[in-house]
Amino acid sequence: MKNTSNCDNISEHLNTNEFPQTNTTPFTVLAPKHYLNQISFEAIINDNIQWDRDQWRVPPGTLALSIVLTPFFRADKRYPLCSVEEIVEFMDTELVFGKDYPHSYFNDDCLGLLLDRVHEAGCPGLFSMVVSQVFANFKIPFGRIFQVDTTSHVYYGRF
Repeated sequence: MKNTSNCDNISEHLNTNEFPQTNTTPFTVLAPKHYLNQISFEAIINDNIQWDRDQWRVPPGTLALSIVLTPFFRADKRYPLCSVEEIVEFMDTELVFGKDYPHSYFNDDCLGLLLDRVHEAGCPGLFSMVVSQVFANFKIPFGRIFQVDTTSHVYYGRF
C-alpha cells in the first residue's frame, strides 16, 4: 500500500513535533479500516443518524471512522480524541477515507455534532447494528462466544 510508514517513525515525529512534509499513514490504521469496510461501518452510521448531505462537509460515517481509527495512529501512547484534526492533518486522507478532505473538516465542532447525532439515534442500537454486522460478515458463531450469567446480588436496608 502506498503512503504507509513505520508506526514508530510516525510516533517519533509526533513526539518531537517534527512532522514529515508528506502525508503518511501507518499500517496500524489501515488494517482496522479494512475490517470496518467489510462490515460497512460508515454506511451504518450514515443510514441511521439524521444528517443533511448539503450541510455536512464530511459524511458522519467518515467522521465516526476518524474517531474509531484515532487510537490506532500511535503505537507508543494514547492520543486524545480532541486531537483528531491534528492527526488527520498528517494522514493520507484519500487513502484512509477515499477522498482528500482538509484536516479542518475534522475539528471539535464537527465531531461534537456527530456525537450529538449518534446520541440522538441511540448508541445501543447503533452498537448492536455494528456488532451484528461483525457476526454476520465474519461468520462468528453466536452461541459459542457468549456465556450469560444472570446471577445478581441485591442488598436492601442500611449498612
